[in-house]
Amino acid sequence: MPPMHAIMHGDPPIPTLLLNFKEGPPDNHTAYVVAPNVFLLFHQGKLAQLYVTDVYNSMEEVS
Repeated sequence: MPPMHAIMHGDPPIPTLLLNFKEGPPDNHTAYVVAPNVFLLFHQGKLAQLYVTDVYNSMEEVS
């Protein structure tokens, strides 16, 4: 399981889940959207980070 961080991100801050699959920041400044509030960032062609923004709202939508 990759390291997981719960952070407050944005303005106004909202609960955000960040999973890091690689050390260091991603080299790709393009975020791929796979679902509302779910973004993928890549580093050298491999998945580097997964962001889930507005975590509480995303959990309600799945329920």
